[in-house]
Amino acid sequence: MARRRASRSWIAAFGAVLMTLGISPSVLPTASAATATESSVTMYSDPGDYIGGGRARTWYPGNGLVRLSGSRRGFSVGASGGTAGGGFEFEFAPPAGEKLGTGLYTGAQRAVFRDEGQPGIDISGDGRGCNEITGSFDIKELRQRDGVITRLWLTYEQHCEGGIPATWGEIRINMPRPAGTFRTSTKAVWWPDRDVGGVATVVPITVWAGGESSLTVTSAQIVGLDAADFVKRVDDCTGVTLAPGDACEIWVRSLPITAGPHVAVLKLVDSTGAVRTTQLDAFGVPGRTRFTMKSDAGDYIGAGGSYTYTPTDSTIGVAGSRTYVGGGIDGANGDWWYFSFDAPSGDILAPGTYDKATRYPFNGTGAGLDISGNGRGCNTLTGKFTVTHARFYPNGGVRSFAVDFEQHCEGATPALRGTLEYRLPVGDVTPPAAPSNLVVQRSGGRATVSWTNPGATDYQATIVRYAQGDVVGRAPNSGRFAQGSTRTKTSIRGLSATRDLVVWVYAIDDAGNVSPLATKRVAGT
Repeated sequence: MARRRASRSWIAAFGAVLMTLGISPSVLPTASAATATESSVTMYSDPGDYIGGGRARTWYPGNGLVRLSGSRRGFSVGASGGTAGGGFEFEFAPPAGEKLGTGLYTGAQRAVFRDEGQPGIDISGDGRGCNEITGSFDIKELRQRDGVITRLWLTYEQHCEGGIPATWGEIRINMPRPAGTFRTSTKAVWWPDRDVGGVATVVPITVWAGGESSLTVTSAQIVGLDAADFVKRVDDCTGVTLAPGDACEIWVRSLPITAGPHVAVLKLVDSTGAVRTTQLDAFGVPGRTRFTMKSDAGDYIGAGGSYTYTPTDSTIGVAGSRTYVGGGIDGANGDWWYFSFDAPSGDILAPGTYDKATRYPFNGTGAGLDISGNGRGCNTLTGKFTVTHARFYPNGGVRSFAVDFEQHCEGATPALRGTLEYRLPVGDVTPPAAPSNLVVQRSGGRATVSWTNPGATDYQATIVRYAQGDVVGRAPNSGRFAQGSTRTKTSIRGLSATRDLVVWVYAIDDAGNVSPLATKRVAGT
């Protein structure tokens, strides 16, 4: 999958700014020359991800090198050394002709080949790169001076060749350094979305002594609204004394046991009482996902067996369009299957039965079908499928889909029958009303936010998030977290008084349904 890297003229046009992690502020201009800063990069990798190879990597002051080049028209961050060695490049670009600002960028494509109107992303390294990319990135902080980016904070997610496994993590460049020696590798972990019941990748959060004195970690707790949806798998830090430069790790996993956004905080305390926090974000995709098959005796594909796969024990991937839906299953027991459903020429996939289906992609103008796997496939087949549910995004991507199928291999009578359900809406799917009477009052570097919660009987909590600058996009888990509870008022501190503030507030109910966002923008001074 490695490929020659294309020319990136939009990056080459800018001089590189080299930064050793933990550099002096004089090397890279900042908003305040007196403010001590530091940089860190995390790169996590799901099992099966080609770029990261399923391995976690962290770069923090003293263990590697980071370089930043570019501007708001597109920039690149390079990282070498770190906890696992090697070198990686992280590229981000706005839609052509635009400039990057704070906010969420979705629908990102491989940067150098992105379509008109789409943002770009490209994460590669150690001789590995993607030919095709889907992804997103959320810029939480972006400042510049004289055309040079002076401060950057973002989270990112990339999928290679249309796959489910992701490369994902956080980049922090020249962000304010906390007082004392207590340091953590990341301020925000945003896991890729998972189907309810799915298994998310365990990731390390590194703690190190970043000064001239030792420190002892006395407490490491996951707290907050959805603390039960995250778990510490290993804590190698609590009770440990770190000499200057030493590090330890706490491994954390997201468990999306219910639908909707999940928010919590990893709260760390040292023996001096200093506190460091890492925001934990995840999203459980609503709906039911499963794949079942029953094979008649004599059916070649299913070999007479019965099969059931769900997100709790398998990876079920679905993609396509209004005319074709396909995907695959990677079972924890070693099973693997592929499936394809293709509409007749000139038609789309909509609720109803598609008779006289033949083997995809050799189905000509008729309906196409193909279920294969575990080393078995049909040369020719006949069958039918009935679409029972079909919803698509405006760009044609699959939102939710359900289909029953029957397939006969090589003209034989024995059949393989089954059902695919992909994020099929079940139970309560009605979102609560948005919080009302949203008021944001600013005073210097602080803002007070108040609102009225909806009165629905299944109302669970209200979540408040925010960003500063020209916020281009927002979603329930994007931006910076302010609070998640049933309260109706909160404060936000540490703001830039001169920059616009955008606050978005939303309610969630017991089923994980998310209300529309209530949004307020307040200009800076």
